[in-house]
Amino acid sequence: MQSGEAQTIDAKYVFIGAGGGALKLLQKTGIPEADNYAGFPVGGSFLMTENPAVTAQHLEKVYGQASVGAPPMSVPHLDARYLDGKRVVLFGPFATFSTKFLKNGSFFDLLSTTTTNNVLPMTHVGLDNFDLVKYLVSQVMLSDDDRFAALKSTTRTRVKKTGN
Repeated sequence: MQSGEAQTIDAKYVFIGAGGGALKLLQKTGIPEADNYAGFPVGGSFLMTENPAVTAQHLEKVYGQASVGAPPMSVPHLDARYLDGKRVVLFGPFATFSTKFLKNGSFFDLLSTTTTNNVLPMTHVGLDNFDLVKYLVSQVMLSDDDRFAALKSTTRTRVKKTGN
């Protein structure tokens, strides 16, 4: 394998996880079951602070309640953790959209995995889940001020907008 030479291996089972590169890998297998699969590059972003006055008050993950009609994955929460050795508090999630499936992927990921076999199922998923599509679009359209207002309405802690 280290030579880079292609090999064929027969296996009874193959597992491909659901990560950002999974769809492309599944399509490369050539198995007919892969034909109708598609990817929707929906992600999540969080507000973050390193402010010690805030991080000292929040030591755990605390969940709020989803808005009426919002999908289960939208439950707002405060998340205390360490990033790069610094104590931070995150708040979110807020839905994001990108045509890239991976952080360092290509902006053509969505286009390159869209085929004549999966474009119709993708359309049906969007139509059958129109409320979810509307929610995701509304999330993508939020301004930073809107996200901060969501934080203020969810927490009892007095918050003010700063640079970090």
